[in-house]
Amino acid sequence: MDAQNETAVYSSSVSKFFDEFGVELTVTKLPPMKAQLLWLRLMRIFGPALGRFFDGLGQGALTQLAEKNPEAASGGLGPMLESVAVKLTETEFEQVRHTLLQCVTVQGDAGKSGPFLRVADALCMGRTVAMWKVLGFAVEANYADFFDVVRAAVARFRASSGDRSKASPTTSSQPGPAGG
Repeated sequence: MDAQNETAVYSSSVSKFFDEFGVELTVTKLPPMKAQLLWLRLMRIFGPALGRFFDGLGQGALTQLAEKNPEAASGGLGPMLESVAVKLTETEFEQVRHTLLQCVTVQGDAGKSGPFLRVADALCMGRTVAMWKVLGFAVEANYADFFDVVRAAVARFRASSGDRSKASPTTSSQPGPAGG
């Protein structure tokens, strides 16, 4: 784990500037017991979807994905999205989104800060992708160590596949999927 990821994992909050809004957002991490319950809920939703994603990938696609070749994902993406759409109800999505976003604060002009949920509709009006980025940021802030484990597993897979030249667990400085 590099120093930046270690700081993100062990501090109680993580901040990031969002160009889309021109403000800095801070995620105060969920208490561990609540984070574990949310993680269980996320795994019930996304676990089967990830299974369908990997089932839909062809031979060698995991290595291509690790090398950041998005075309390699095309075979598994459809089944994965279908699985999420079936599993994730509107109510469940609203509950997960609220749990994640209640921990986010926005730092506005003149040092004023407040809950992101109070200004989310105004900030994200017409910026649906930006809202997904904020959700991704909240997930990566709360579960940064999980993404380190995934990168290490991919590195072990590559090493066991004979691709020892790319066995480094990460080349990214970002702790999770939102990436910037």
